[in-house]
Amino acid sequence: MAKIVSSKQNWFNKITLTKDDRLYVGVDVHKKSYAVVIWLTG
Repeated sequence: MAKIVSSKQNWFNKITLTKDDRLYVGVDVHKKSYAVVIWLTG
């Protein structure tokens, strides 16, 4: 089975994090849906 990579996943694979970067992940969960947000400083 081929793996499908979205444009967002492709962007995330290209970035390089350093020790000075901060990466925040937020998750909003409901009964029928959920959302995940990634925020990178700088």
